[in-house]
Amino acid sequence: MTSDLSGATISRAQLYIKNEHTRWGAGGTAYIFTHENMSVPTSLGASTTNQITQAFAKGQGVWIELPSSHFAGLKSGTIRGYGLYTTGSDNYGYWNKASQIWVKYSK
Repeated sequence: MTSDLSGATISRAQLYIKNEHTRWGAGGTAYIFTHENMSVPTSLGASTTNQITQAFAKGQGVWIELPSSHFAGLKSGTIRGYGLYTTGSDNYGYWNKASQIWVKYSK
């Protein structure tokens, strides 16, 4: 993606993730953070850097608006992906691994 975004101006970006299960029937909250990993690490510590919080209904897929503060990292490659975590053992769930990112840009 960095080669496509080279010399571009990003005007909007979104991340799509779909909740598959939450502990509670009403849904839960995803805490989404950026990371710089090139491959799946042995452990992925949660970071509150550039954190996004998104509520989900059980089984819901959502396009999440990414803040403009992420645009430079998406262009340069310092943001290589997004991770999800929870705030405790009572607020757990899992998400479909087929997430998507959409970036609107001009050159």
